Amino acid sequence: MDKRKLLICVLILCISIVMVPCTANAATTKTAATTKTSTTKAKKFVDLVPKVSVSVVDDANVVTWKAVKGAVGYRVYRKESKDAKYKRIKTIKKATTLKYKDVKAPSGAKCYYKVRAYQGLIFKTLSKPSKTKIVKAPLRVYVACGHGTDSLGHWDTGTTYKGMTEAGLMLPITKAAVKYLRDAGIWVYTDADTGNDMNMLACVAFANKKDISCYVSVHCDWYKAVSGTYPLYVSGEGQKLAQAMNDRVLSSLKMPTRGLKKRYDLFELNMTDAPACIFETGSIRYDNKIFRNKYNKYGYALAQGIKDYLGVE
Repeated sequence: MDKRKLLICVLILCISIVMVPCTANAATTKTAATTKTSTTKAKKFVDLVPKVSVSVVDDANVVTWKAVKGAVGYRVYRKESKDAKYKRIKTIKKATTLKYKDVKAPSGAKCYYKVRAYQGLIFKTLSKPSKTKIVKAPLRVYVACGHGTDSLGHWDTGTTYKGMTEAGLMLPITKAAVKYLRDAGIWVYTDADTGNDMNMLACVAFANKKDISCYVSVHCDWYKAVSGTYPLYVSGEGQKLAQAMNDRVLSSLKMPTRGLKKRYDLFELNMTDAPACIFETGSIRYDNKIFRNKYNKYGYALAQGIKDYLGVE
């Protein structure tokens, strides 16, 4: 072999030695990238975790979450104490629905939520549950203004005296109580917002559809009654509610009381699911000056009593 051929062979050998590691390295990098992509694509549905958030909106806890790829629906779970077991409270059957308004969360309770996505219409595959999210449900009460519209849709004035009506005198007091409760962050359902246009059947039916902490109906007694408050109740909790309000009214308005009375024959006391009190604010004959001139102060005292019962500062 002449020198020229020998030199060419040496050059080819050197080039081969330099190129092989580069090619091998490139192949290794390509394989690693392919493996990484393959691993990402292969993540199973059961390993996916929904991203969840909760907040209080109006009278409800609102649970929202981000869409999980491949999900056909979601399950929402709630518990009311740290050591309790989760209960499924809603099954969402649309993949595009990413929110649930929980209007039945217990009034004022600390609520724990989780969400899981699912696949399959019959045999469901569930994803991992989301991280626990905690929120305190709003305190809810119902405050009814006595009388107004009756069960037939006619206007019911309640008791009357010298042109004054129970419904007319109690509405400003009820509105004042509602205002001060709302100022304290309590969610109040009431027929006073719409001019006392719901009869007691409608008020109780509405209240029983909500999870409320208590039900209060504001009235005054007829013209033959003596002066003074006269709260009515039927249950033990109703008695506590009545006492709390009566204490505040007596200390604030310096008016007499006929004491608390347990009654078994009144619709608003017997048919409400929550503790209830019919608060007879006084006699339409002897106490109407207080109703007319101190309605705001009276409403404030009632609100303070309800707050005392609920444990709200």
